[in-house]
Amino acid sequence: LKQWQNADDHILSTLAKSVLQRKLPKSEIRNFKVQQDELDKKKEITKKYLGEDAVEYFVHQTPLQIIPYTDNKHPILLLEKNGTCVDIAESDKQILTKPLFETTTKYHFCYWDKHKLKKIYKS
Repeated sequence: LKQWQNADDHILSTLAKSVLQRKLPKSEIRNFKVQQDELDKKKEITKKYLGEDAVEYFVHQTPLQIIPYTDNKHPILLLEKNGTCVDIAESDKQILTKPLFETTTKYHFCYWDKHKLKKIYKS
């Protein structure tokens, strides 16, 4: 990693510096899509410090499809009073199980914080 700090590949050197200095890009999971103006601001900051070629690599938004519960992989078992175990999907006590089976979409937003970039390139 220390040698990669001085690599000709700007993205590789930035990654190496950020890991060694513990100043990593921000990574957020959001319930909503990032507004285009916020995305553009983060891209401009990255472009200023790292150049045009690094923008798409470091600033991006990725949709994630999340299914909280799949009964075939890791079933949730409920212990009945008589000592038997019943899969939550088959239980008659399904109070809050509907949200467990619904797919939700979240958004992974990755970007550089301006202050972290300044510190990386200050030293």
